[in-house]
Amino acid sequence: MKTLLLLSTLAAGILGSGCAPIALTRNDAGNREVCDTAQMARVEYAAQRAYTEVHWVSCPKIKQPVG
Repeated sequence: MKTLLLLSTLAAGILGSGCAPIALTRNDAGNREVCDTAQMARVEYAAQRAYTEVHWVSCPKIKQPVG
């Protein structure tokens, strides 16, 4: 009986830790990610000069200090 209790507690702990959020580092806590509009403008300008199209799936990110 004690073995069953130990195994069930261990299984619950493993499953519960899989759902835990990612811990923030000191660097992440004081910054937020925003789109790098300057880089996007440079890429679109270069594409315009080369007569090509740019379709953004996701924007390039930079870290901006909060506050």
